[in-house]
Parts: sequence; structure tokens; C-alpha cells
Amino acid sequence: SSVTTMKKKKYTILGFKLGLWEFPPVDYADREDRERLTGEVMRIVKSLKNNPGMLIWVLGIENNFSFDSKEKAVIYYSFVNDIAKQIKRIDKSHPVALGNAETIYLAEAKSSTPDIDILASISYRGKSFGSFWREAEEKFSRPLILIEFGCDSYDAFRNKEDQEIQAEFIKSQWLEILRNTANASGKGNCLGGCIFEWTDEWWKSSEGRRESWLAQDTTGSWSGGGYYFDLPVSNHLNMNEEWWGIVSIDPQMEDGINKRTTKKAYYILKELWGR
Repeated sequence: SSVTTMKKKKYTILGFKLGLWEFPPVDYADREDRERLTGEVMRIVKSLKNNPGMLIWVLGIENNFSFDSKEKAVIYYSFVNDIAKQIKRIDKSHPVALGNAETIYLAEAKSSTPDIDILASISYRGKSFGSFWREAEEKFSRPLILIEFGCDSYDAFRNKEDQEIQAEFIKSQWLEILRNTANASGKGNCLGGCIFEWTDEWWKSSEGRRESWLAQDTTGSWSGGGYYFDLPVSNHLNMNEEWWGIVSIDPQMEDGINKRTTKKAYYILKELWGR
């Protein structure tokens, strides 16, 4: 889940992965898989729909990365819409969003999800989101929220942490989000965004090896062309999964847990958000 603030009250955007990363993979055309996942979602919705801290339900996250055809995308998005309809039968107070990575398959999603209110997107295009706002408007034509945006604080090319570049990128990203909200100079289709992420995740690179969680891995795991500052690294693997936090983890212990240290990006956002 992600947390946002409205009028100094805290609300939760609660997301459902809908079987992403399960093994064996979910078959979204299979009746048993659909019923199981729908049941999981509805149990949580029923238990939390009257909680005053709820803001938005998000169905899926980056499930669309797993599709290899438009036909599979349509099957998945139709399934998401079926869940949205069930949610709205029992909860009239909270909007339902489609979680989607980038703008991939959004044209198929538009025609398959009439009961979806909001696009909840993930975008990592670098310092600027580029044509993202226009693409989202043309393909989906609904308000959107960025449920993930940000920049890691490790320079894979120079093999050292760089909090300055992380802060620079995140500031640029947030100002662009503001420009694309209603009555601003951009597309006007953005409702806001959720920074990815609060704290570094030392388990991310080797999730199955608990012993590796005691040290922060500097291995790049994928390539992000828009993050140009360390793109020249070998094989362009410049994205460091364990360094995305605006708060770092300190090896020193305090009250039984690792100490947390705020990074420069934390203070940039604090200033921009007026907190």
C-alpha cells in the first residue's frame, strides 16, 4: 500500500497484486484462478471499506508486463473490470483504479474496463516523464495517479552513492507531476503521485538469501535509459534495487532495529510538500 496526505489526514491507497509473481503463473482465463483472486480481493474490501483511512482500491500493479499478446491483455483487463464491478456493489465511497506499468496495453484496457475510475500507473522514465501524460490521455482518457516514481541514490558507473542526483531527479519529477494536475499548464490528468520509496530495501537483490540482507547490494539489475548519469555502466545495468529509498538503513542498531537516516531527497520533498 502507499500512503498520501489530504488536508493533513492520512489515507491509504491499497493495492492488490492479482497473482503477479505467483508460480505457476496465474491463468486469467481460468475460472478457478479468477474466483480465488476475486475472493481474496473481496474479503479485504469488505473488512476495510468502512475504515476512515481508505482512499483508493488499486487492482493490479505491473501485471501487464507479463502479456505477450493483445488477446491476453483483454482477458486480464476484463477480469479486472469484473472485480471493480463487485467492489462497487458493496462500496460506493471509494474509487477503483487500474494498476498498470507505463502505458503498455492501455488502449486494450480502455475498452475492457468501463467500471474503472482511475489509472494507477508506474513510470520510471528518468528526470522527466516525457510523453507519458499525453500517451495516458490518448490511450485511457481517465484521471491518473502515479503509484510509483523516483530515482535510486547509487551511481553504478562511479560505484558510489549520490544523494545529490537522486534529489535532483525526484524534484524534477514532482514538479512535472504538479504541472500536469488540474488547472496547471500540462495535460491536467494527474491527481498526484507516490514516491518509490520510503526506505532502502536490503533484501531486494537476493530475496531468497536471507544472509545477503545484512548488507546493501550495489549490483545493478536492470537498465533505465532515462537515468543517464550512470547509464554507461557495463551492459547498462544502472538501476540499483536496494537504493531507492529517501531514507537509508544504517548498519548500526538502535532499540533493536537498524537506524534510519534521511537522505537529501527526503528534505527536498518535505519542502515541496510544505510539511
